[in-house]
Amino acid sequence: MPVSEQGVTNDRYMVIPRTAIFPRRGDAYLLIKGAPNKRLWANKYNGLGGHVERGEDILSAAGRELLEETGYTGERFVATGCYSPNPASHTNLVHCFLAAEVARTHDPHPDDNEHLEVVLMPLAEAIDLAKRGGFVQAMHVATLFFALAALGRIH
Repeated sequence: MPVSEQGVTNDRYMVIPRTAIFPRRGDAYLLIKGAPNKRLWANKYNGLGGHVERGEDILSAAGRELLEETGYTGERFVATGCYSPNPASHTNLVHCFLAAEVARTHDPHPDDNEHLEVVLMPLAEAIDLAKRGGFVQAMHVATLFFALAALGRIH
């Protein structure tokens, strides 16, 4: 999203808070896959997350995004890191979470423009996918990195 669409004005600082979630269920992790007929990034994987809505705290936004996009909820969310993915052109700040022991409790309700397939993937496969460029956005690779650090898999 260009700065012109983010509500940035010259008379104040503004940061657009976002969430990125790496949900865990046993030894598998939840990812979303673009539909094969999607115009951009067909069959590519992405992590989960989105904008924090006005009046919403960051943790609640992470839980809401997980539920909306996948129909899953998590028992525990652990904050794993925070970063600005593209500070030269955007004012967004991404807050990352590892969601423990997620379970499908509802039907997903993605936005109309989101054509998603929910995929449970073993961690080793998710790491390999990231190495091969299988994620659409680098911010989800960063979220994976923070999750690996939180899990003690990297130092």
